[in-house]
Amino acid sequence: MDPSNSISSDEQTVQAEISTRLKGELYKAALDGNVEAFIAYQGPLHCLVTPNQNTVLHIYLAIPNYRIIAFWPFKFRIPLKNSRSTNFVEEIVNRSPSLLLKPNAKGEIPLQIAARFGHANIVELLVKRAKAEHRHLENGIEPAKRMLRMTDNEENTALHKAIRYGHLDAVHALIQEDPGFSYSVNKSGETPLYIAARRGYHRLVKVILDKCESAKHDGPCGRTALHAAVMAADRRSTREILRKRSNLTKATDENGRTPLHYAAHIGYRYQIVKLLLECDESAAYITDKEKMTPLLMAARQGHNLTMREIINHCPGCCEIVDKRGWNFYHFAAASLPITNLHEIFFGPNCRRLVDEEDIHGNTPSQVFAASRLSPPIGTLDFVTDDMVTIRKDNLDSKKKEQIFQLLDEVGSGEVAGVAVRPLLVRKKGNHQGFDKDREARAVVAGLIVTVTFAAALTLPGGYKSDQGTAMLSHNYAFNAFVIADAIAMISSVLVINFNLWSSRPNVTGRERQYSTHLMAMFAGIAEVALVVAFVTGLYAVLKPSSALAISTSIIILGFFICYYRLSLKIVDVL
Repeated sequence: MDPSNSISSDEQTVQAEISTRLKGELYKAALDGNVEAFIAYQGPLHCLVTPNQNTVLHIYLAIPNYRIIAFWPFKFRIPLKNSRSTNFVEEIVNRSPSLLLKPNAKGEIPLQIAARFGHANIVELLVKRAKAEHRHLENGIEPAKRMLRMTDNEENTALHKAIRYGHLDAVHALIQEDPGFSYSVNKSGETPLYIAARRGYHRLVKVILDKCESAKHDGPCGRTALHAAVMAADRRSTREILRKRSNLTKATDENGRTPLHYAAHIGYRYQIVKLLLECDESAAYITDKEKMTPLLMAARQGHNLTMREIINHCPGCCEIVDKRGWNFYHFAAASLPITNLHEIFFGPNCRRLVDEEDIHGNTPSQVFAASRLSPPIGTLDFVTDDMVTIRKDNLDSKKKEQIFQLLDEVGSGEVAGVAVRPLLVRKKGNHQGFDKDREARAVVAGLIVTVTFAAALTLPGGYKSDQGTAMLSHNYAFNAFVIADAIAMISSVLVINFNLWSSRPNVTGRERQYSTHLMAMFAGIAEVALVVAFVTGLYAVLKPSSALAISTSIIILGFFICYYRLSLKIVDVL
Protein backbone atom coordinates (compact mmCIF):
# COMPACT_ATOMS: atom_id res chain seq x y z
CA MET A 1 0.00 0.00 0.00
CA ASP A 2 1.21 3.51 -0.75
CA PRO A 3 2.75 5.16 2.34
CA SER A 4 0.58 8.21 1.82
CA ASN A 5 -2.44 6.05 2.53
CA SER A 6 -1.13 4.88 5.89
CA ILE A 7 -2.06 6.22 9.30
CA SER A 8 0.64 7.23 11.75
CA SER A 9 1.10 5.11 14.87
CA ASP A 10 0.13 8.03 17.15
CA GLU A 11 -3.08 8.60 15.25
CA GLN A 12 -3.89 4.87 15.37
CA THR A 13 -3.38 4.90 19.14
CA VAL A 14 -5.77 7.83 19.57
CA GLN A 15 -8.34 6.17 17.36
CA ALA A 16 -8.04 2.90 19.26
CA GLU A 17 -8.70 4.75 22.50
CA ILE A 18 -11.72 6.53 21.03
CA SER A 19 -13.10 3.30 19.57
CA THR A 20 -13.41 1.87 23.05
CA ARG A 21 -15.73 4.78 23.89
CA LEU A 22 -17.86 4.41 20.76
CA LYS A 23 -21.45 3.94 21.92
CA GLY A 24 -23.59 1.11 20.64
CA GLU A 25 -26.34 3.53 19.60
CA LEU A 26 -24.04 5.21 17.09
CA TYR A 27 -22.89 1.87 15.70
CA LYS A 28 -26.51 0.82 15.18
CA ALA A 29 -27.24 4.20 13.64
CA ALA A 30 -24.39 3.62 11.16
CA LEU A 31 -25.82 0.22 10.23
CA ASP A 32 -29.34 1.59 9.79
CA GLY A 33 -28.28 4.79 8.02
CA ASN A 34 -29.78 7.02 10.71
CA VAL A 35 -28.21 10.33 9.76
CA GLU A 36 -29.97 12.29 12.56
CA ALA A 37 -27.86 10.52 15.18
CA PHE A 38 -24.66 11.81 13.58
CA ILE A 39 -26.02 15.31 13.00
CA ALA A 40 -26.62 15.47 16.74
CA TYR A 41 -23.13 14.12 17.46
CA GLN A 42 -20.81 16.98 18.48
CA GLY A 43 -17.41 15.33 17.99
CA PRO A 44 -15.39 14.79 14.80
CA LEU A 45 -16.85 11.92 12.76
CA HIS A 46 -13.47 10.76 11.45
CA CYS A 47 -12.52 9.75 15.01
CA LEU A 48 -15.48 7.40 15.36
CA VAL A 49 -13.90 4.04 14.55
CA THR A 50 -14.25 0.41 15.56
CA PRO A 51 -11.33 -1.71 16.83
CA ASN A 52 -10.63 -2.60 13.18
CA GLN A 53 -10.51 1.11 12.30
CA ASN A 54 -13.81 0.98 10.40
CA THR A 55 -15.45 4.39 10.16
CA VAL A 56 -19.13 5.26 9.91
CA LEU A 57 -18.96 4.89 6.12
CA HIS A 58 -17.25 1.50 6.31
CA ILE A 59 -19.97 0.19 8.61
CA TYR A 60 -22.82 1.59 6.53
CA LEU A 61 -21.49 0.33 3.19
CA ALA A 62 -20.48 -3.16 4.35
CA ILE A 63 -23.96 -4.55 3.69
CA PRO A 64 -24.63 -6.30 0.35
CA ASN A 65 -27.19 -4.88 -2.03
CA TYR A 66 -28.29 -8.40 -2.89
CA ARG A 67 -29.27 -11.69 -1.30
CA ILE A 68 -27.95 -15.12 -2.31
CA ILE A 69 -30.59 -17.83 -2.68
CA ALA A 70 -29.08 -21.29 -3.06
CA PHE A 71 -31.08 -24.04 -4.72
CA TRP A 72 -28.62 -26.83 -5.43
CA PRO A 73 -26.89 -26.90 -7.81
CA PHE A 74 -27.84 -23.31 -8.64
CA LYS A 75 -27.32 -19.98 -6.89
CA PHE A 76 -29.35 -16.87 -7.53
CA ARG A 77 -28.44 -13.29 -6.63
CA ILE A 78 -31.58 -11.30 -5.83
CA PRO A 79 -31.20 -7.48 -5.64
CA LEU A 80 -32.52 -5.91 -2.45
CA LYS A 81 -34.93 -3.00 -2.65
CA ASN A 82 -33.53 -1.18 0.37
CA SER A 83 -30.10 -0.61 -1.15
CA ARG A 84 -27.76 1.76 0.63
CA SER A 85 -28.91 5.37 0.25
CA THR A 86 -26.72 8.10 -1.20
CA ASN A 87 -28.34 10.66 1.13
CA PHE A 88 -26.70 9.20 4.23
CA VAL A 89 -23.29 8.98 2.58
CA GLU A 90 -23.52 12.51 1.20
CA GLU A 91 -24.48 13.97 4.58
CA ILE A 92 -21.63 12.17 6.36
CA VAL A 93 -19.09 13.28 3.74
CA ASN A 94 -20.36 16.86 3.99
CA ARG A 95 -19.67 16.82 7.73
CA SER A 96 -16.30 15.05 7.44
CA PRO A 97 -14.72 15.07 3.94
CA SER A 98 -11.58 13.35 5.24
CA LEU A 99 -13.55 10.09 5.50
CA LEU A 100 -13.29 9.72 1.72
CA LEU A 101 -9.67 8.55 1.93
CA LYS A 102 -9.64 7.14 5.45
CA PRO A 103 -8.62 3.43 5.44
CA ASN A 104 -9.50 0.77 7.96
CA ALA A 105 -7.07 -1.77 9.43
CA LYS A 106 -7.04 -3.68 6.13
CA GLY A 107 -6.22 -0.53 4.20
CA GLU A 108 -9.67 -0.33 2.62
CA ILE A 109 -11.18 3.07 1.93
CA PRO A 110 -14.98 3.54 1.66
CA LEU A 111 -14.84 3.40 -2.15
CA GLN A 112 -13.40 -0.11 -2.00
CA ILE A 113 -16.08 -1.22 0.46
CA ALA A 114 -18.81 0.19 -1.79
CA ALA A 115 -17.30 -1.60 -4.80
CA ARG A 116 -17.00 -4.88 -2.92
CA PHE A 117 -20.65 -4.91 -1.86
CA GLY A 118 -21.98 -3.68 -5.20
CA HIS A 119 -23.21 -0.19 -4.33
CA ALA A 120 -22.75 1.37 -7.78
CA ASN A 121 -24.70 4.50 -6.83
CA ILE A 122 -22.40 5.07 -3.85
CA VAL A 123 -19.34 4.52 -6.05
CA GLU A 124 -20.50 7.26 -8.40
CA LEU A 125 -21.23 9.59 -5.48
CA LEU A 126 -17.84 9.07 -3.80
CA VAL A 127 -15.98 9.72 -7.05
CA LYS A 128 -18.05 12.84 -7.64
CA ARG A 129 -17.35 14.14 -4.13
CA ALA A 130 -13.63 13.45 -4.53
CA LYS A 131 -13.63 15.64 -7.61
CA ALA A 132 -15.50 18.41 -5.79
CA GLU A 133 -13.44 18.37 -2.57
CA HIS A 134 -10.00 18.34 -4.14
CA ARG A 135 -9.73 20.44 -7.27
CA HIS A 136 -5.94 20.69 -7.26
CA LEU A 137 -3.65 18.03 -8.69
CA GLU A 138 -1.55 15.94 -6.33
CA ASN A 139 1.64 14.45 -7.84
CA GLY A 140 0.17 15.15 -11.27
CA ILE A 141 -2.86 12.92 -10.59
CA GLU A 142 -6.41 14.11 -10.15
CA PRO A 143 -7.75 13.37 -6.63
CA ALA A 144 -10.62 11.23 -7.95
CA LYS A 145 -8.24 9.10 -9.98
CA ARG A 146 -5.90 8.87 -7.02
CA MET A 147 -8.77 7.47 -4.97
CA LEU A 148 -9.63 4.98 -7.71
CA ARG A 149 -6.03 3.76 -7.83
CA MET A 150 -5.52 3.44 -4.08
CA THR A 151 -4.85 -0.10 -2.89
CA ASP A 152 -5.49 -1.95 0.35
CA ASN A 153 -3.00 -4.09 2.24
CA GLU A 154 -3.38 -6.84 -0.39
CA GLU A 155 -2.80 -4.27 -3.17
CA ASN A 156 -6.37 -4.58 -4.42
CA THR A 157 -7.99 -1.52 -5.97
CA ALA A 158 -11.72 -0.85 -5.92
CA LEU A 159 -11.94 -2.40 -9.39
CA HIS A 160 -10.27 -5.60 -8.17
CA LYS A 161 -12.92 -5.91 -5.47
CA ALA A 162 -15.91 -5.07 -7.68
CA ILE A 163 -14.83 -7.70 -10.21
CA ARG A 164 -14.04 -10.36 -7.62
CA TYR A 165 -17.62 -10.15 -6.33
CA GLY A 166 -19.18 -9.82 -9.78
CA HIS A 167 -20.79 -6.38 -9.58
CA LEU A 168 -21.28 -5.28 -13.18
CA ASP A 169 -22.75 -1.82 -12.47
CA ALA A 170 -19.97 -0.95 -10.03
CA VAL A 171 -17.37 -2.07 -12.59
CA HIS A 172 -18.96 0.18 -15.21
CA ALA A 173 -18.88 3.14 -12.81
CA LEU A 174 -15.22 2.59 -11.91
CA ILE A 175 -13.90 2.01 -15.43
CA GLN A 176 -15.62 5.01 -16.99
CA GLU A 177 -13.90 7.33 -14.51
CA ASP A 178 -10.39 6.10 -15.35
CA PRO A 179 -10.39 4.04 -18.58
CA GLY A 180 -6.77 4.77 -19.39
CA PHE A 181 -5.27 3.34 -16.20
CA SER A 182 -3.51 -0.01 -16.54
CA TYR A 183 -4.36 -1.82 -13.32
CA SER A 184 -1.44 -3.83 -11.97
CA VAL A 185 -1.45 -7.15 -10.14
CA ASN A 186 -2.34 -7.53 -6.47
CA LYS A 187 -0.30 -9.54 -3.98
CA SER A 188 -1.78 -12.74 -5.41
CA GLY A 189 -0.48 -11.78 -8.85
CA GLU A 190 -3.96 -11.13 -10.28
CA THR A 191 -5.11 -8.30 -12.52
CA PRO A 192 -8.81 -7.36 -12.75
CA LEU A 193 -9.11 -9.07 -16.16
CA TYR A 194 -7.59 -12.27 -14.80
CA ILE A 195 -9.98 -12.28 -11.82
CA ALA A 196 -13.00 -11.84 -14.09
CA ALA A 197 -11.87 -14.64 -16.40
CA ARG A 198 -10.98 -17.02 -13.57
CA ARG A 199 -14.43 -16.62 -12.01
CA GLY A 200 -16.22 -17.06 -15.31
CA TYR A 201 -17.72 -13.54 -15.36
CA HIS A 202 -17.94 -13.25 -19.15
CA ARG A 203 -19.87 -9.96 -19.02
CA LEU A 204 -17.16 -8.37 -16.90
CA VAL A 205 -14.49 -9.74 -19.24
CA LYS A 206 -16.26 -8.08 -22.16
CA VAL A 207 -16.60 -4.76 -20.33
CA ILE A 208 -12.92 -4.69 -19.37
CA LEU A 209 -11.73 -5.57 -22.87
CA ASP A 210 -14.06 -3.05 -24.53
CA LYS A 211 -13.78 -0.14 -22.09
CA CYS A 212 -10.26 -0.30 -20.66
CA GLU A 213 -7.69 1.11 -23.03
CA SER A 214 -4.74 -0.95 -21.78
CA ALA A 215 -6.01 -3.70 -19.51
CA LYS A 216 -3.31 -6.10 -18.40
CA HIS A 217 -3.97 -9.83 -18.59
CA ASP A 218 -1.36 -11.12 -16.14
CA GLY A 219 -2.04 -13.78 -13.53
CA PRO A 220 -0.12 -15.87 -11.00
CA CYS A 221 2.44 -18.52 -12.04
CA GLY A 222 2.91 -16.84 -15.40
CA ARG A 223 -0.68 -17.48 -16.47
CA THR A 224 -2.79 -15.13 -18.56
CA ALA A 225 -6.47 -14.28 -18.56
CA LEU A 226 -6.96 -16.87 -21.31
CA HIS A 227 -5.50 -19.55 -19.03
CA ALA A 228 -7.96 -18.38 -16.37
CA ALA A 229 -10.96 -18.56 -18.70
CA VAL A 230 -10.02 -22.12 -19.63
CA MET A 231 -9.59 -23.07 -15.96
CA ALA A 232 -13.10 -21.70 -15.32
CA ALA A 233 -14.42 -23.79 -18.26
CA ASP A 234 -16.15 -20.64 -19.53
CA ARG A 235 -16.64 -20.66 -23.30
CA ARG A 236 -17.99 -17.11 -23.47
CA SER A 237 -15.05 -15.61 -21.58
CA THR A 238 -12.69 -17.62 -23.76
CA ARG A 239 -14.41 -16.33 -26.89
CA GLU A 240 -14.26 -12.71 -25.70
CA ILE A 241 -10.55 -12.91 -24.89
CA LEU A 242 -9.75 -14.57 -28.22
CA ARG A 243 -11.67 -11.79 -29.96
CA LYS A 244 -9.41 -9.11 -28.48
CA ARG A 245 -6.21 -10.96 -27.52
CA SER A 246 -5.81 -13.83 -30.00
CA ASN A 247 -2.04 -13.79 -29.44
CA LEU A 248 -2.57 -15.30 -25.98
CA THR A 249 -3.16 -18.75 -27.49
CA LYS A 250 0.62 -19.23 -27.57
CA ALA A 251 1.33 -17.59 -24.20
CA THR A 252 2.88 -20.06 -21.76
CA ASP A 253 2.96 -20.19 -17.98
CA GLU A 254 6.05 -20.82 -15.89
CA ASN A 255 5.88 -24.53 -16.84
CA GLY A 256 5.65 -23.81 -20.55
CA ARG A 257 1.95 -24.65 -20.80
CA THR A 258 -0.45 -22.81 -23.08
CA PRO A 259 -4.20 -22.39 -22.53
CA LEU A 260 -4.68 -25.35 -24.88
CA HIS A 261 -2.60 -27.49 -22.52
CA TYR A 262 -4.95 -26.51 -19.69
CA ALA A 263 -8.07 -27.21 -21.76
CA ALA A 264 -6.77 -30.61 -22.85
CA HIS A 265 -5.83 -31.61 -19.31
CA ILE A 266 -8.92 -30.33 -17.51
CA GLY A 267 -11.29 -31.53 -20.22
CA TYR A 268 -14.49 -30.01 -18.76
CA ARG A 269 -15.68 -28.85 -22.14
CA TYR A 270 -13.99 -30.00 -25.30
CA GLN A 271 -15.76 -27.11 -27.12
CA ILE A 272 -13.19 -24.78 -25.54
CA VAL A 273 -10.48 -26.85 -27.20
CA LYS A 274 -12.28 -26.32 -30.49
CA LEU A 275 -12.38 -22.54 -29.96
CA LEU A 276 -8.65 -22.41 -29.24
CA LEU A 277 -7.76 -24.56 -32.24
CA GLU A 278 -9.96 -22.55 -34.59
CA CYS A 279 -8.14 -19.41 -33.46
CA ASP A 280 -4.62 -20.84 -33.78
CA GLU A 281 -3.89 -24.49 -34.61
CA SER A 282 -0.15 -24.06 -34.12
CA ALA A 283 -0.67 -24.08 -30.33
CA ALA A 284 -1.26 -27.84 -30.58
CA TYR A 285 2.42 -28.34 -31.46
CA ILE A 286 3.82 -26.46 -28.45
CA THR A 287 5.42 -28.63 -25.76
CA ASP A 288 5.84 -27.79 -22.10
CA LYS A 289 8.94 -28.36 -19.98
CA GLU A 290 8.16 -32.09 -19.84
CA LYS A 291 7.78 -32.23 -23.64
CA MET A 292 4.03 -32.77 -23.28
CA THR A 293 1.73 -31.48 -26.02
CA PRO A 294 -1.99 -30.80 -25.49
CA LEU A 295 -2.78 -34.08 -27.29
CA LEU A 296 -0.53 -36.05 -24.94
CA MET A 297 -2.20 -34.40 -21.93
CA ALA A 298 -5.67 -35.25 -23.24
CA ALA A 299 -4.58 -38.85 -23.83
CA ARG A 300 -3.05 -39.08 -20.36
CA GLN A 301 -6.34 -37.90 -18.82
CA GLY A 302 -8.45 -40.15 -21.03
CA HIS A 303 -10.41 -37.27 -22.61
CA ASN A 304 -11.62 -39.01 -25.75
CA LEU A 305 -13.56 -36.11 -27.30
CA THR A 306 -10.69 -33.69 -26.73
CA MET A 307 -8.27 -36.10 -28.39
CA ARG A 308 -10.50 -36.41 -31.44
CA GLU A 309 -10.84 -32.63 -31.72
CA ILE A 310 -7.08 -32.06 -31.63
CA ILE A 311 -6.36 -34.88 -34.09
CA ASN A 312 -9.00 -33.61 -36.52
CA HIS A 313 -7.45 -30.13 -36.54
CA CYS A 314 -3.78 -31.10 -36.26
CA PRO A 315 -3.11 -34.72 -37.31
CA GLY A 316 0.60 -33.98 -37.48
CA CYS A 317 0.89 -33.51 -33.72
CA CYS A 318 0.27 -37.26 -33.26
CA GLU A 319 3.95 -37.86 -34.00
CA ILE A 320 5.27 -35.73 -31.13
CA VAL A 321 6.55 -37.69 -28.12
CA ASP A 322 7.29 -36.68 -24.53
CA LYS A 323 10.55 -37.02 -22.61
CA ARG A 324 9.95 -40.79 -22.20
CA GLY A 325 9.43 -41.26 -25.91
CA TRP A 326 5.71 -41.90 -25.41
CA ASN A 327 3.33 -40.89 -28.18
CA PHE A 328 -0.35 -40.36 -27.53
CA TYR A 329 -1.08 -44.06 -28.15
CA HIS A 330 1.06 -45.02 -25.14
CA PHE A 331 -1.08 -42.80 -22.89
CA ALA A 332 -4.39 -43.80 -24.48
CA ALA A 333 -3.58 -47.50 -24.08
CA ALA A 334 -3.57 -47.11 -20.29
CA SER A 335 -6.24 -44.42 -19.81
CA LEU A 336 -9.12 -45.02 -22.21
CA PRO A 337 -11.95 -47.54 -21.80
CA ILE A 338 -11.94 -50.44 -24.24
CA THR A 339 -14.75 -49.05 -26.41
CA ASN A 340 -12.94 -45.76 -26.94
CA LEU A 341 -9.68 -47.58 -27.59
CA HIS A 342 -11.30 -49.30 -30.56
CA GLU A 343 -12.16 -45.90 -32.05
CA ILE A 344 -8.70 -44.45 -31.48
CA PHE A 345 -6.59 -47.43 -32.53
CA PHE A 346 -8.63 -48.19 -35.60
CA GLY A 347 -8.52 -44.58 -36.74
CA PRO A 348 -6.89 -43.81 -40.10
CA ASN A 349 -4.65 -40.99 -38.89
CA CYS A 350 -1.74 -42.54 -37.04
CA ARG A 351 -2.09 -46.32 -37.04
CA ARG A 352 1.61 -46.66 -37.83
CA LEU A 353 2.38 -45.27 -34.36
CA VAL A 354 0.89 -48.27 -32.56
CA ASP A 355 4.18 -50.16 -32.75
CA GLU A 356 6.47 -47.16 -32.11
CA GLU A 357 8.84 -47.80 -29.20
CA ASP A 358 9.69 -45.40 -26.38
CA ILE A 359 13.21 -44.89 -25.04
CA HIS A 360 12.89 -48.18 -23.12
CA GLY A 361 11.61 -50.14 -26.09
CA ASN A 362 7.96 -50.28 -24.95
CA THR A 363 5.21 -50.04 -27.57
CA PRO A 364 1.63 -48.86 -26.98
CA SER A 365 0.50 -52.46 -27.53
CA GLN A 366 2.72 -53.62 -24.68
CA VAL A 367 1.52 -50.79 -22.41
CA PHE A 368 -2.04 -51.86 -23.10
CA ALA A 369 -1.29 -55.52 -22.38
CA ALA A 370 0.53 -54.73 -19.14
CA SER A 371 -2.01 -52.24 -17.83
CA ARG A 372 -5.04 -54.55 -18.10
CA LEU A 373 -5.91 -57.33 -15.73
CA SER A 374 -6.63 -59.67 -18.63
CA PRO A 375 -7.33 -59.45 -22.36
CA PRO A 376 -10.71 -57.72 -22.64
CA ILE A 377 -13.90 -59.37 -23.71
CA GLY A 378 -13.74 -59.46 -27.48
CA THR A 379 -9.92 -59.24 -27.54
CA LEU A 380 -8.70 -55.94 -28.90
CA ASP A 381 -6.60 -56.29 -32.03
CA PHE A 382 -4.15 -53.45 -32.40
CA VAL A 383 -3.76 -52.22 -35.94
CA THR A 384 -0.29 -53.17 -37.05
CA ASP A 385 1.03 -54.27 -40.41
CA ASP A 386 0.43 -57.93 -39.68
CA MET A 387 -2.63 -57.44 -37.39
CA VAL A 388 -0.85 -58.96 -34.38
CA THR A 389 -2.93 -59.52 -31.26
CA ILE A 390 -0.83 -58.64 -28.20
CA ARG A 391 -1.59 -60.76 -25.16
CA LYS A 392 -0.23 -60.61 -21.67
CA ASP A 393 1.87 -63.75 -22.08
CA ASN A 394 4.05 -61.89 -24.62
CA LEU A 395 5.55 -59.81 -21.78
CA ASP A 396 8.06 -61.05 -19.25
CA SER A 397 7.88 -59.97 -15.61
CA LYS A 398 10.77 -57.51 -15.99
CA LYS A 399 9.08 -55.71 -18.88
CA LYS A 400 5.78 -55.57 -16.98
CA GLU A 401 7.45 -54.11 -13.90
CA GLN A 402 9.17 -51.47 -16.01
CA ILE A 403 5.85 -50.45 -17.55
CA PHE A 404 4.23 -50.35 -14.11
CA GLN A 405 6.92 -47.94 -12.91
CA LEU A 406 6.40 -45.72 -15.95
CA LEU A 407 2.64 -45.70 -15.37
CA ASP A 408 3.15 -44.70 -11.73
CA GLU A 409 5.42 -41.87 -12.88
CA VAL A 410 2.93 -40.72 -15.51
CA GLY A 411 0.05 -40.78 -13.01
CA SER A 412 1.72 -38.34 -10.62
CA GLY A 413 1.69 -34.55 -10.77
CA GLU A 414 -0.89 -31.89 -11.56
CA VAL A 415 -1.72 -29.20 -14.08
CA ALA A 416 -3.42 -25.95 -13.04
CA GLY A 417 -4.32 -27.48 -9.69
CA VAL A 418 -6.01 -30.51 -11.29
CA ALA A 419 -4.28 -33.79 -10.48
CA VAL A 420 -3.37 -36.30 -13.16
CA ARG A 421 -5.93 -39.09 -13.20
CA PRO A 422 -4.67 -42.49 -12.05
CA LEU A 423 -4.11 -44.72 -15.05
CA LEU A 424 -5.85 -48.06 -15.47
CA VAL A 425 -3.09 -50.15 -13.92
CA ARG A 426 -4.24 -53.70 -13.11
CA LYS A 427 -1.34 -55.55 -11.58
CA LYS A 428 -1.52 -59.31 -11.42
CA GLY A 429 -3.22 -60.52 -8.29
CA ASN A 430 -4.54 -57.05 -7.50
CA HIS A 431 -8.32 -57.37 -7.81
CA GLN A 432 -9.27 -54.78 -5.22
CA GLY A 433 -10.87 -52.50 -7.80
CA PHE A 434 -13.09 -55.26 -9.14
CA ASP A 435 -13.82 -56.57 -5.64
CA LYS A 436 -15.04 -53.18 -4.39
CA ASP A 437 -17.10 -52.72 -7.54
CA ARG A 438 -18.78 -56.09 -7.14
CA GLU A 439 -19.40 -55.59 -3.43
CA ALA A 440 -21.06 -52.22 -4.00
CA ARG A 441 -23.35 -53.61 -6.69
CA ALA A 442 -24.18 -56.63 -4.55
CA VAL A 443 -25.28 -54.36 -1.69
CA VAL A 444 -27.49 -52.33 -4.04
CA ALA A 445 -28.93 -55.53 -5.49
CA GLY A 446 -29.72 -56.82 -2.00
CA LEU A 447 -31.63 -53.66 -1.19
CA ILE A 448 -33.58 -53.86 -4.44
CA VAL A 449 -34.46 -57.52 -3.78
CA THR A 450 -35.79 -56.56 -0.35
CA VAL A 451 -37.87 -53.68 -1.70
CA THR A 452 -39.30 -55.58 -4.67
CA PHE A 453 -40.15 -58.62 -2.55
CA ALA A 454 -42.00 -56.42 -0.06
CA ALA A 455 -43.79 -54.60 -2.88
CA ALA A 456 -44.96 -57.91 -4.35
CA LEU A 457 -46.57 -58.90 -1.05
CA THR A 458 -48.15 -55.49 -0.37
CA LEU A 459 -49.63 -54.71 -3.77
CA PRO A 460 -50.92 -51.17 -4.51
CA GLY A 461 -54.68 -50.94 -3.99
CA GLY A 462 -54.87 -53.94 -1.65
CA TYR A 463 -56.68 -57.28 -2.06
CA LYS A 464 -60.25 -58.44 -2.48
CA SER A 465 -61.16 -59.84 0.93
CA ASP A 466 -63.30 -62.71 -0.37
CA GLN A 467 -60.98 -63.90 -3.15
CA GLY A 468 -57.53 -62.78 -2.01
CA THR A 469 -56.73 -61.29 -5.44
CA ALA A 470 -55.48 -57.83 -6.28
CA MET A 471 -58.08 -55.07 -6.45
CA LEU A 472 -56.38 -53.36 -9.43
CA SER A 473 -55.64 -56.47 -11.50
CA HIS A 474 -57.45 -54.99 -14.53
CA ASN A 475 -55.59 -51.67 -14.32
CA TYR A 476 -52.91 -51.21 -17.02
CA ALA A 477 -50.64 -49.21 -14.70
CA PHE A 478 -50.92 -51.95 -12.08
CA ASN A 479 -49.98 -54.61 -14.64
CA ALA A 480 -46.95 -52.54 -15.63
CA PHE A 481 -46.02 -52.30 -11.95
CA VAL A 482 -46.11 -56.08 -11.53
CA ILE A 483 -43.96 -56.67 -14.63
CA ALA A 484 -41.40 -53.99 -13.67
CA ASP A 485 -41.25 -55.30 -10.11
CA ALA A 486 -40.58 -58.82 -11.40
CA ILE A 487 -37.82 -57.59 -13.73
CA ALA A 488 -36.16 -55.67 -10.89
CA MET A 489 -36.38 -58.74 -8.65
CA ILE A 490 -34.89 -61.14 -11.22
CA SER A 491 -32.11 -58.74 -12.24
CA SER A 492 -31.10 -58.14 -8.62
CA VAL A 493 -30.99 -61.87 -7.88
CA LEU A 494 -28.75 -62.36 -10.93
CA VAL A 495 -26.39 -59.65 -9.66
CA ILE A 496 -26.12 -61.40 -6.29
CA ASN A 497 -25.53 -64.78 -7.98
CA PHE A 498 -22.82 -63.38 -10.25
CA ASN A 499 -21.13 -61.86 -7.21
CA LEU A 500 -21.15 -65.22 -5.41
CA TRP A 501 -19.92 -67.02 -8.51
CA SER A 502 -17.01 -64.61 -9.09
CA SER A 503 -15.93 -64.86 -5.45
CA ARG A 504 -14.80 -68.47 -5.88
CA PRO A 505 -11.04 -68.98 -5.44
CA ASN A 506 -10.55 -70.75 -8.80
CA VAL A 507 -12.05 -67.95 -10.92
CA THR A 508 -9.63 -66.49 -13.48
CA GLY A 509 -9.09 -62.79 -14.02
CA ARG A 510 -10.94 -62.90 -17.33
CA GLU A 511 -13.94 -64.62 -15.73
CA ARG A 512 -13.93 -62.11 -12.86
CA GLN A 513 -13.88 -59.21 -15.31
CA TYR A 514 -16.68 -60.79 -17.35
CA SER A 515 -18.85 -61.28 -14.26
CA THR A 516 -18.24 -57.67 -13.20
CA HIS A 517 -19.52 -56.42 -16.57
CA LEU A 518 -22.62 -58.61 -16.28
CA MET A 519 -23.24 -57.37 -12.74
CA ALA A 520 -23.06 -53.79 -13.95
CA MET A 521 -25.54 -54.50 -16.75
CA PHE A 522 -28.12 -56.28 -14.60
CA ALA A 523 -27.73 -53.76 -11.76
CA GLY A 524 -28.60 -50.99 -14.20
CA ILE A 525 -31.64 -52.93 -15.43
CA ALA A 526 -32.77 -53.48 -11.84
CA GLU A 527 -32.49 -49.78 -11.00
CA VAL A 528 -34.49 -48.71 -14.06
CA ALA A 529 -37.14 -51.36 -13.43
CA LEU A 530 -37.41 -50.27 -9.79
CA VAL A 531 -38.09 -46.66 -10.82
CA VAL A 532 -40.67 -47.79 -13.39
CA ALA A 533 -42.37 -50.00 -10.78
CA PHE A 534 -42.55 -47.12 -8.32
CA VAL A 535 -44.02 -44.72 -10.90
CA THR A 536 -46.59 -47.17 -12.28
CA GLY A 537 -47.62 -48.35 -8.82
CA LEU A 538 -48.08 -44.77 -7.67
CA TYR A 539 -50.01 -43.92 -10.83
CA ALA A 540 -52.32 -46.92 -10.32
CA VAL A 541 -53.43 -45.84 -6.84
CA LEU A 542 -53.63 -42.13 -7.76
CA LYS A 543 -55.54 -42.62 -11.00
CA PRO A 544 -58.85 -41.26 -9.57
CA SER A 545 -56.99 -37.96 -9.21
CA SER A 546 -55.53 -37.87 -12.71
CA ALA A 547 -53.83 -34.48 -12.36
CA LEU A 548 -51.92 -35.57 -9.26
CA ALA A 549 -51.04 -38.94 -10.80
CA ILE A 550 -49.71 -37.43 -14.02
CA SER A 551 -47.77 -34.61 -12.33
CA THR A 552 -46.17 -36.99 -9.82
CA SER A 553 -45.15 -39.41 -12.58
CA ILE A 554 -43.68 -36.60 -14.68
CA ILE A 555 -41.66 -35.26 -11.74
CA ILE A 556 -40.21 -38.67 -10.84
CA LEU A 557 -39.44 -39.74 -14.41
CA GLY A 558 -38.13 -36.29 -15.30
CA PHE A 559 -35.72 -36.30 -12.38
CA PHE A 560 -34.53 -39.81 -13.24
CA ILE A 561 -34.04 -38.96 -16.93
CA CYS A 562 -32.12 -35.77 -16.06
CA TYR A 563 -29.90 -37.72 -13.68
CA TYR A 564 -29.28 -40.37 -16.35
CA ARG A 565 -28.42 -37.79 -19.02
CA LEU A 566 -26.15 -35.92 -16.62
CA SER A 567 -24.34 -39.16 -15.76
CA LEU A 568 -23.80 -39.94 -19.43
CA LYS A 569 -22.51 -36.42 -20.04
CA ILE A 570 -20.04 -36.65 -17.16
CA VAL A 571 -18.80 -40.05 -18.34
CA ASP A 572 -18.51 -38.75 -21.90
CA VAL A 573 -16.51 -35.70 -20.83
CA LEU A 574 -14.26 -37.62 -18.47
